[in-house]
Amino acid sequence: ATCNNLASLYDKVNRKDETERLYLEALRIYRDSAEKNPDAYLSYVANTCNNLAYFYNHINRKDQADIFFTEALEIAKKYQDVDPICKQIVDILSRR
Repeated sequence: ATCNNLASLYDKVNRKDETERLYLEALRIYRDSAEKNPDAYLSYVANTCNNLAYFYNHINRKDQADIFFTEALEIAKKYQDVDPICKQIVDILSRR
């Protein structure tokens, strides 16, 4: 969670290199954890993919943004009934 939160903070102060590095590190950690316990961690993967997608979209790296938006939505759809963050991701991204 710390990497994801710090990336969000860096994004707000326009430190793009650090933002990307930390989101990718958070994603790696959550993916590793999800391999062992998917029900506990896939919603975090979805949220981090969503954050990374918005970051890439903001810096006009649309192809990368689309990849992460798609992954976030696919995961979030599976967990939307049990996780409020996933429900929110589905609600927002379904309107894109």
